[in-house]
Amino acid sequence: MSSVSTFGVQSRQLKPSERWICFAALFFLGFTATFNQFKAAPAIQFIGADMTGPWIACILMGIAGALVPTGTRAIAPVLVPEPKKTDLVLATMAFATGVAQVVGGYIVSPIVTSIGYQANAQFVLTPLALLAAVLVIVFVKSDRKTHEVRVAERVAQDVAEAEAHA
Repeated sequence: MSSVSTFGVQSRQLKPSERWICFAALFFLGFTATFNQFKAAPAIQFIGADMTGPWIACILMGIAGALVPTGTRAIAPVLVPEPKKTDLVLATMAFATGVAQVVGGYIVSPIVTSIGYQANAQFVLTPLALLAAVLVIVFVKSDRKTHEVRVAERVAQDVAEAEAHA
């Protein structure tokens, strides 16, 4: 597996086991940070009384909401190199982002004001996040086929270069 030198750091494609380790580590860090911030803080009785907790959660959700479309936009041409399919992927992403903005603004905001921030997080956002995770696990295909195609392309390119230099 080849590596690319980028600014003094070696980057390469992660093995599946390394991906799961990274995912588990990031999930654990995110979970513990959120838990410590909202539940284990000594000022737990003040979280509902002031707007610190909701503001921090809104900022974190905003960062996540900004990273998902950006990451999708950056990785789509790599995973789907055919132009027509890439356009379809990007159009689907733009549509889903627009629907999410409408749902967030016109459906989630009134729910938050009616049932409260904590209840919304427990009974609306958490089930939606779990549903999204299940949908991703079920419907997103493995990138093994993509990796096999890339390996075949590299071999063909190496053979062509060897023939050109011979």
